[in-house]
Amino acid sequence: NQVEISRDDILTIIQCHTIVSTLWSNSVYDAKTLHKLTSILRFTVYDYVKKLKNGNTLNPLPCSGKPKKLSPKKRHFLGRLISVNKYYTCTELANILNENYTNLNVTDQTVLNELNNLNYFSTVPKTIPLLTD
Repeated sequence: NQVEISRDDILTIIQCHTIVSTLWSNSVYDAKTLHKLTSILRFTVYDYVKKLKNGNTLNPLPCSGKPKKLSPKKRHFLGRLISVNKYYTCTELANILNENYTNLNVTDQTVLNELNNLNYFSTVPKTIPLLTD
């Protein structure tokens, strides 16, 4: 389960990094003082101080790997399509997504993977022979 971070949260994190880095460069090295000045959670300030003492910056590390094909907004749209009609096939869903988002080109396998991530699974009932007397 991945946590979705909103754009506002990212700006807040970047602002916290900037404030703490600025105070650190102005010789404020005490975590308690940084906590009082910034109102950032104390354990977060201790993590920042630990990084800065080791000579690291607070800039986030670059993310490795391939970015996701569907954004959270597109995933939400896919979930809404499923809630409207649960009998859509993955190919139909892929075609609907490609029609609604012009620069998007998803395959039915991508849709299937995203549906599995959204906890939608297709099951086929098991056939059992009818018992007669």
